[in-house]
Amino acid sequence: MTSGADFFVNTVVFYLIMILEFNKKNLEIKSEHTMELENQRIRPDISVWENEELHTVIECKTQLGWNRTGWRNSFEHRERIIKEKYPEADVYLPVMTSQNWSGFKSDIENEGKFFTMANL
Repeated sequence: MTSGADFFVNTVVFYLIMILEFNKKNLEIKSEHTMELENQRIRPDISVWENEELHTVIECKTQLGWNRTGWRNSFEHRERIIKEKYPEADVYLPVMTSQNWSGFKSDIENEGKFFTMANL
């Protein structure tokens, strides 16, 4: 059995590949691809590439209970690092469930960057 987090990432990758193929988009989906950014390495859950240009980063979480108060700072820090090298890249944080934390309901400024798949 794979872990819930790995299964969630693999499921998102599967659907992204299907959507891109259906829409005939020439983008490449990479999972756990190591990127060199400003003297550090990051390995986002999912990255979407158009040739050598980063298009999108998706960091999948099963829930945010472990970091209920610090998730936003972590997200914004990572987004800043990515945008220094790839300013046009979009960064998203889908979370599988709101179980064990309050969810994004009160976050007015999310701009569609983070969302919960299931509010339980």
